[in-house]
Amino acid sequence: ALFGIVYFVLNTDAHFLDPRRVDLVDTGDFAFHVVARNFAQWDAWHWPLARIANYQWPVGTSSVYTDANPWLTLATKLILPREVRPLQFVGPWLALCFALQGYFGTQLCALVTADRITRIAAGCLFVLAPVLLARLGHDTLCAQWLVLGCMTAALRRLENHRRSNATLLGLSVLLTIAAGLHPTLFAMSLPLGAIAIVRRWRHLPAALPGLVACIAGPALAVIAFGTFRSETKREVPGFGEFSANLLALVDPQLVSRSAILSVLPHEPYQYEGFGYLGAGALCAILIAIVVWIRERRLGLPAGFPLAALAAIACAAFALSSRVYAGHHLVGDISEVYRPLHPLTNGFRSSGRFVWPLAYLLTFVGIAGTAALRRPLRRLAILAVVVLQFVDVRHTIDRELLALSSTSTRSPTWDLTSQGYSYLILRSEEHTSELQSL
Repeated sequence: ALFGIVYFVLNTDAHFLDPRRVDLVDTGDFAFHVVARNFAQWDAWHWPLARIANYQWPVGTSSVYTDANPWLTLATKLILPREVRPLQFVGPWLALCFALQGYFGTQLCALVTADRITRIAAGCLFVLAPVLLARLGHDTLCAQWLVLGCMTAALRRLENHRRSNATLLGLSVLLTIAAGLHPTLFAMSLPLGAIAIVRRWRHLPAALPGLVACIAGPALAVIAFGTFRSETKREVPGFGEFSANLLALVDPQLVSRSAILSVLPHEPYQYEGFGYLGAGALCAILIAIVVWIRERRLGLPAGFPLAALAAIACAAFALSSRVYAGHHLVGDISEVYRPLHPLTNGFRSSGRFVWPLAYLLTFVGIAGTAALRRPLRRLAILAVVVLQFVDVRHTIDRELLALSSTSTRSPTWDLTSQGYSYLILRSEEHTSELQSL
């Protein structure tokens, strides 16, 4: 966890942790998220809780659909005074995500090794995951520790009845956070959560409170935030374009994202399907293959086959309706997906669903490395982490985050201190419509 925070601060800006530094997030997606959260802060309370009536007035919007981190928006609205100055919590949130990424990565690796140094080093490897580093421009989607936590619950060995209930209660917290935070993260976490529940089915009724919490928690979050309200359009075109490539796990996509491997061919919109594992993780997987060939075992948990099935299913969805290997169209299964358009169009950026497979394969590599004898095991895992560090050291784009020393503060932010109560998005197309209102 500490490594995650330190790595984040060293690769961004320590001032990013200061909620008063709104000037650091006044461009790109961050600006939309921060503006929406601030207007929610200045707005009255509504039902659903995520509704923001004074932003995009007179229609209004929601912290769910503006990606304003509904949980964080709710927490700050409860704690802070209504007329507080503009603040940003993107930096503190991202630091928390990096810390929890390291923590849950370490917990996951504890399933295959009791060696403390190996577990800590493996946790660092998850912090250095390119699929996390490349997502810093989209703060809510950096909560990939939710996937790691649900994966840990799915893979953890079966305990006694009391421990099973505790595992399911912890899982319910993760699923509830995911359900309120982002539909994509919830959809990734749900199959892994279902595996954890099914594997502990025989521990009912002792584990019944945990089971009920796993169902009720996410349901209440969705209802309270109004995630699937009937009047909200949830379908957008684009499914089949924002997909993952068959080469995604070994393709850095940009020169800056790997100091070792070369960029491979991919389609223009497949940046959403970025799933590069990193040279260190790939090296660990090679070690695991060698160990398996020699020993015919890796010491993987009993729940691994089911978790692998879930990860592969997510990856298959990530490939979308038009499957590419590089620039070559391998197959078009659009007709198969056509009846599912109400669902698939809600997840048009299907390429993101490659993340569970990327993390599970990284876990397999760590399991193979942990199967080595102790002196060699520690040397190998440290070498893997160093290799990963060298490979991805330029993945975080400070220019993309608007955190470079040349970043200038927009004077528009000064208007927020002059008593404005509403924000209207005005375009030429809707000017007459707004004037009539």
